[in-house]
Amino acid sequence: MSIYLIFFIVLSYLFSIKCLYYRHRRTLVKSLKRVMNVSSSRESDGAETRALVVTAHPDDECMFFAPTIIRLVELNASVHLLCLSEGNYYNQGAQRKQELLNSCAVLGIPASRVTIVDHNHLASTGQVPNDCSLLSLVTVGLLRKYIAFLELPLSWLLSSCLCCIIGSQGYRQAKAAMQCHRTQLLWFRYLYITFSRYMFVNTFQMIPQGPKNLKIY
Repeated sequence: MSIYLIFFIVLSYLFSIKCLYYRHRRTLVKSLKRVMNVSSSRESDGAETRALVVTAHPDDECMFFAPTIIRLVELNASVHLLCLSEGNYYNQGAQRKQELLNSCAVLGIPASRVTIVDHNHLASTGQVPNDCSLLSLVTVGLLRKYIAFLELPLSWLLSSCLCCIIGSQGYRQAKAAMQCHRTQLLWFRYLYITFSRYMFVNTFQMIPQGPKNLKIY
């Protein structure tokens, strides 16, 4: 009897994941418009959305932001990437820059929308436009981080601002993007690709709009 109960619980959990995914596909545009304070009668796409993804190193775009980039591109949003390092720690900067461009192409960001700056991790200050919404990727604990798509219900329930989810096809796209970073594919990267929830779902929280000077480290 207990075996049947466990089977029913597991099956119900997996069914809830599938339902959440399809519900998310219908509500993401509304969530984007709410976050960006955009009023529009169009519900089918996000063509009026412009997004800038800021990362520290080449490969961060697919290791941490692939679900967001893939979903925004699917919604016809204008997605740009700013990477604050060439990844030249082992004198592989030129190769890693090309890997980044290849990865972005797989994710749907053309090279003309990719900017790579050798930032050297020094603080800089930039002006934040008044009409921008600033979002920060939510960091989760170790257990939630490595249960892959099984973490989706928790992300959905606990999301404070925006949640981006991809299915099996999107995951294959994210995996293909990560495989463009040949210099980074050590054995533990394959474990990350298989088990990390960031390959399936991203959740964001709003950065309060205070002073208009934003420091980037």
